[in-house]
Amino acid sequence: NVSQRCPNRVRIGYERDGGLASQVVAPAENLYPLPDELAALAPLVEPLTVAVHSIGRAAVRPGAGAAVIGCGAIGLMSVEVLRARGADPVLLVGTEDDERGGGLAIGQGYGAVPLVAGSAEMAGWAGSCESVIAAAGAPAAVRTGIELAERGATVVVLGLGIGPVELEMDAAVRRELSLVGGFGAIPEDWLDAVALMRSGAVTAAGVADLGVPIAEAPA
Repeated sequence: NVSQRCPNRVRIGYERDGGLASQVVAPAENLYPLPDELAALAPLVEPLTVAVHSIGRAAVRPGAGAAVIGCGAIGLMSVEVLRARGADPVLLVGTEDDERGGGLAIGQGYGAVPLVAGSAEMAGWAGSCESVIAAAGAPAAVRTGIELAERGATVVVLGLGIGPVELEMDAAVRRELSLVGGFGAIPEDWLDAVALMRSGAVTAAGVADLGVPIAEAPA
């Protein structure tokens, strides 16, 4: 099932109105039940499915090192998914703003090793990760992912709005890296995401606190 690749797909809130409506009519096959105790996390299920799908593209192995670039909702929940899949250690790379804003601390609470991009500490982890999730929409995220990837690793790019990226392709070729895209999610990812939340493997603790009230959002 690769329905998210269809160029003619119609999504609620994108090609079809209703993304911010209090009520919306949706196809039955698009509905996934959540227990009452997880109702507050319902808005985070969709970004979690993106994390689940992209990590599935990386073929994560238990005990193998992994890294996440970016401290947004998808990046932070990617840390929890990787931990649930058995990756160890899991690095979380963010900017100095992420450090000041608490994103790196949230990831550390999930068991990740927090690193500031471009720091000497991050450089010490170069070439150590079998799977890398570039979850930030910036060219530097892709370059950092390649820097952290070990020989034969897979780097999954899911951040959008990146535009052209200048890469050190000789290094990628010599190390036989696989650079793949991760986009959206398929029905199986939604089922997996709900199961991860039900089991407590993904708590998204602190992620919702990073949001901005609608009244304060840029126009």
